Amino acid sequence: MWVKLGSSFASAFFGLAYAFLTQRNMRIHLLATVLVGLVGWLAVLPAGHWAALVLAIGFVWAAELFNTALESLVDLIEPGYHRLAKVAKNVAAGAVLSSALTAITVGLAILGPRLGLAWQRLGQMALERRPAFFALILVAGILVWLVLRDPAHRPNGG
Repeated sequence: MWVKLGSSFASAFFGLAYAFLTQRNMRIHLLATVLVGLVGWLAVLPAGHWAALVLAIGFVWAAELFNTALESLVDLIEPGYHRLAKVAKNVAAGAVLSSALTAITVGLAILGPRLGLAWQRLGQMALERRPAFFALILVAGILVWLVLRDPAHRPNGG
């Protein structure tokens, strides 16, 4: 039983890794997640607000993962162009867009009034030369690089 459960988790983590490595939009969602988390942390959000943000973010990630799965399945079944394959992919992409717009609305409703406080706390950290500020800048730079890089153009084909 435990081996089967472990295998199920390994498969799920493989699916997540595949999506992050092959789907630029998944990396964009990761960057947005980190930025929302940073602003929420700086703005000292209450637990209920965190819960709403986590649900909205999870909704987007799940939609993107389902979109990736559907696109892969459609490509397997219909490798060439087919009008209905295009419709299926477009509808799945529309679901991701819908979930992202919902998450943005939730995020703005929660974080919008607190952006000033978050910006003020970030500036204070920079003025006091806190290591956390420099760590945040480093992490932000790495995340931007991860989002903008194209895994298909790696040396030696892979």
